[in-house]
Amino acid sequence: MVFAASKALAGYVSEEELASNRLYPPLTKIRDISAQIAAAVIMTAVADGVAKAPKVAQKTKDELVQFVKESMFDPRY
Repeated sequence: MVFAASKALAGYVSEEELASNRLYPPLTKIRDISAQIAAAVIMTAVADGVAKAPKVAQKTKDELVQFVKESMFDPRY
């Protein structure tokens, strides 16, 4: 699952950012990228059989990302 998270994060660093010697995408995208990473980890955990979540296991990646976004804490008051 750590590999799935690392691979997902690496996929969001653009060629331009890499050329600028950046290892991570900008913080302005943190919520969207975090949801993508969480979805990748969930999919890996279900595929590996270490997570039993029937409702989640039936979702597509896009549906999982949306589910994660809806479940995230929003620090607005």
